[in-house]
Amino acid sequence: MAMVLEICVEIVSPSNSKGEMEEKIELYLAKGAREVWIVPEKGETEFYSYEGRMEKSSEIAV
Repeated sequence: MAMVLEICVEIVSPSNSKGEMEEKIELYLAKGAREVWIVPEKGETEFYSYEGRMEKSSEIAV
């Protein structure tokens, strides 16, 4: 039985590059995630769907 991820949360570390984060977003969405949340050490969480960057999550009120 295949499991579909609804939300993937990626915690960004100082060693992560912007390109690496972009690749991870694409990978998670390609595997069926509805949303990807990118959480930096400092700053605001970024939300992505297959349509691109979103202002807020459409899955959960945050």
